[in-house]
Amino acid sequence: MTNEFVCSRRNCGVPPNSLGKRDYKRLAKLELVAPHEPDEDEKRPLTLDEFSRMKAPDWKPASKVVFGHTRRNLLDCFRSETILSNVTVLDAENFKRHLKAAGLAKATMAKRCSLARGVFEAARKHRLLESNPFQDAKISVVINANRSRQKFIERSTIESSVLAACPDAEWRSLVGLARYGGLRVPSEALSLRSEHINWERGEMLVPSPKTEHFEGHESRLVPLFPEVRPLLQEAFEQAEPGAVFVISRHRSKVKNGGTNWQAVNLRTRFQKIIRNAGVKPWPRLWVNLRSSRATELADLFPSKVAADWLGHTEAIADKHYRQTTREHFERAIKGEGGALSLALLRGASQSTAEQESPNARPLNDSENAAFPQKKAVSQQSTKQPRWTIQNSNL
Repeated sequence: MTNEFVCSRRNCGVPPNSLGKRDYKRLAKLELVAPHEPDEDEKRPLTLDEFSRMKAPDWKPASKVVFGHTRRNLLDCFRSETILSNVTVLDAENFKRHLKAAGLAKATMAKRCSLARGVFEAARKHRLLESNPFQDAKISVVINANRSRQKFIERSTIESSVLAACPDAEWRSLVGLARYGGLRVPSEALSLRSEHINWERGEMLVPSPKTEHFEGHESRLVPLFPEVRPLLQEAFEQAEPGAVFVISRHRSKVKNGGTNWQAVNLRTRFQKIIRNAGVKPWPRLWVNLRSSRATELADLFPSKVAADWLGHTEAIADKHYRQTTREHFERAIKGEGGALSLALLRGASQSTAEQESPNARPLNDSENAAFPQKKAVSQQSTKQPRWTIQNSNL
């Protein structure tokens, strides 16, 4: 490339606004265009408020709501006019203390610290910061399961009390889909359409808004469990003509006149239903229904099958859903489930002892030709050899 071509290109006056900033900077670096002089706004450092507004333009509505809480906490802790590059590691640790003072649960604190770290990591990647203060801060961003808030909801509680207190068939279907189908509420239960249910084959194609951004996880095939079928049949019989969704009346209204599952409050109404049934509301109302079903399915089917039906990995199921119940203790005390394993173990031990016995069968010279020393030992004495310390540790 000649200098004349470079000069002609630079003199042609390519306006910076005709290209993206990133592309224009690349051309300027190659001396194909004149360097762009930043205006006053570009010279002024970004504040935390300004940069946080740029985040998550293509996120899902529910994710934007969660990020909005984190953004509000950041602005409350650091003030909106705080220069982004002035936030230090100590400030990041103070953010955790700010969340703790607000009385948030550990899992919520970890989630919001993780999102805050993501905000500053994005700023670092855009070269607005030299380092991420949340990366070096001593804060936990790992969301651990809170076992104290897990509770196994017995079938008798649902069948004899809660379902009877539900005001209509749609509410009974909601409870049944969560407790017996293991669906997420509200996202999956309120996204379920009539066309997703195959009555003849006994299966449901459950949409999964939470995992649809992963390839192949937009939906999953779930059996139409016997406990769920009559509840859905009742809902279909009472549905209004032309209803598309299984749950129609309890979906939130949106601006275009349609309905959606975001911003719908099912928790408050469900608490009232549980109290009307004479039952004390349990923590994490909908999650513990799903957790109870995850525990049951893991007892009845292979672990991977149970996890596939509920739409999560086995590791997530073990960490956040599956529980150790009193029934597990009772079965262990009674010996249920362990008798067959014990019989197999005894049978295997007896078979091994017979094989190791010197009189179990005659020795064949041709078969043991490669082991003459072992043959001599077994003929001389039936006493068990003494193992060395090294062998005992293998």
